[in-house]
Amino acid sequence: TVYPCLLAYLVTGKGGTVTVWEGSTDDQYSAKSIDFALKQAFPDFDIPADRLATIRSLEGKPANEILDAIGGRVIRSDRVQPILPAESIDLLVTGGVLEHFKPRELRTFLRRSFQALRRGGWCSHVFDLRDHLYHADKSIPFQNHLRFSELAYNVRYGHPLGYHNRLLPAEIEDLIREAGFEMRAIRRRVLPQNRWATCPKDFADATSGLDRSRLAPRFATATEEDLRSVAIQFLARKPD
Repeated sequence: TVYPCLLAYLVTGKGGTVTVWEGSTDDQYSAKSIDFALKQAFPDFDIPADRLATIRSLEGKPANEILDAIGGRVIRSDRVQPILPAESIDLLVTGGVLEHFKPRELRTFLRRSFQALRRGGWCSHVFDLRDHLYHADKSIPFQNHLRFSELAYNVRYGHPLGYHNRLLPAEIEDLIREAGFEMRAIRRRVLPQNRWATCPKDFADATSGLDRSRLAPRFATATEEDLRSVAIQFLARKPD
């Protein structure tokens, strides 16, 4: 959708670039993308009125006209190695994507991202830690996928649409640091509040995704915070 470009425009005045490896920008989501963008709140940052006015003026327009108006672009790219020139971008953002990458693919993507960022550039990656079947069936524990051995998981969830790399937060952090990034912040989202946890009490009151006794041996090092997190954001920076 055009939504990421609209957010980039609100914050920076430029529509930015979205890389895709399948599908195309669909007009049917344009109206909803504009509606969502106009409802966004950015703590400690006031969106200039002219940017909001520009987005409002685009209501009812097709995706290509929206992108042209805000200077955004969508480019088809390799899934793991996005086609972005070295040191060509200041900020790279992903959300709910990288948990679908196999560990070796994720390592390659992070290294390529490091190359594409300018010195001092930032990256923000949000990983959805939930079993993706939970989105369709709330009766299963949201970390039900952590109870399976590697073999059982690959048989049950091996299809690309359902695959989750099941990396624990510490393992993801290690890969980001290994790529050369400086870690600046890590935030976790919890239920039932459905908000970013800001203090230890938030975790004490949070729902657990799976009883520890049911974890597969591979996940024995999972912390209580890991088991209570539905998503995690890593904010990292490329050194100057």
